[in-house]
Amino acid sequence: DVYKRQYPSRSILPFLNERNEKNTIELDSTYLHGVGKEGFICPKQERRGDTLSKCNVFRYHDFVYNPSVLYAGAIALNFDYEVAICTEEYVVFHIKDETVLRPEYLFLWIKRDECGRFIDFSSVDSVRNRVYFGDLSMIKIPVPPIEKQNYVSELFNAYNNRKIKCKELK
Repeated sequence: DVYKRQYPSRSILPFLNERNEKNTIELDSTYLHGVGKEGFICPKQERRGDTLSKCNVFRYHDFVYNPSVLYAGAIALNFDYEVAICTEEYVVFHIKDETVLRPEYLFLWIKRDECGRFIDFSSVDSVRNRVYFGDLSMIKIPVPPIEKQNYVSELFNAYNNRKIKCKELK
């Protein structure tokens, strides 16, 4: 919240590129991932053969989200895979220039309950409240200098590493 007072909020869309890459490299279903509130999950439905060619490809540091439940925090930031696939229903994007906006910094802002409530309120339509790539222009965040974003990113990475170590110890 300190950054909200110190830096003007800017739309995130100009910082992003959508990845519209289909599975032409023929990744099999072991590379298929779903997205939930906790990040990447095993998909509930099985996909086979030619249906995998419809899947979207995502790469390291790409964001993947379900347009129907982005408001609930169903977005993941890929730190685990060089390349993987998700259903064609999901939206995949990445940051154009990570020297201007850090992925971890953006991820933390999008995962905030406040952002979820704003998305839910702003995306009301007739049947489903879907948020597609172009709709991300409604999300505005403060963009501090990269050094401050790096500090937030280091905290985020330390927290995630600690979570992983705790799971390993259990």
